[in-house]
Amino acid sequence: MPTHTGNPLVNAGAIATTSLISSKTADEKWNKVLSFYSKVAGEKLALLKDVHKSEAATNNGQQGARYAPGQV
Repeated sequence: MPTHTGNPLVNAGAIATTSLISSKTADEKWNKVLSFYSKVAGEKLALLKDVHKSEAATNNGQQGARYAPGQV
């Protein structure tokens, strides 16, 4: 049983929003996002590696969003 409800628009919004950020590499884009949210938070933010590892290992339903239709 899920511990929270899913929102199918969350990833669509994140994908659309991050596609508007200009950068030459994924790392550059990530650093721009992290810098922006750090400024908003008023402190330097960092990726929690243990949380990222857990989310990456269990988000099977979300990984298909990275493929364009017909690409799989």
